[in-house]
Amino acid sequence: MSKAVINWAEAYRLYMADVSYEDICLALDIRLKSPNNAYKRIKAYAQKNGLPYPRTPPKKYAYYLCLNGMSTNDIARLLSVCHSTIVYWITDYAKENGLFSPCARDKRAELAYRLREDKKYTYKVIAKLVGYHHTDNCIRAVKTYRQKLAKG
Repeated sequence: MSKAVINWAEAYRLYMADVSYEDICLALDIRLKSPNNAYKRIKAYAQKNGLPYPRTPPKKYAYYLCLNGMSTNDIARLLSVCHSTIVYWITDYAKENGLFSPCARDKRAELAYRLREDKKYTYKVIAKLVGYHHTDNCIRAVKTYRQKLAKG
């Protein structure tokens, strides 16, 4: 019984193309005890050959999708990661580049409050400017922020 030769270069290429470890094992007919072993082997291959590992997360892409109105849940589904990861990527990218984070709840509520009180904008306009998907959410955020200021 001969041992099959596994092409780790091909496995690494698939990994960089954002294919899951389980799918890599299926595609290359790799029989390991768990996909976690594939993770270890691909990582070892990358380090041995001086290749970049791990993949760099698409923080910029996620940030601009969110900024252009796509919900974080939809972005998470698109990029096949959990919601909290997307929120982390977006806020991290904003901090790194000194940009406004569309996921920062308090800042968004404060900005909405300021636009309402200082500029007298309508809630519909504020919702579009600040990034609320529904006008009701904008109204609630301004009301909550107003109450927060009143408490002290």
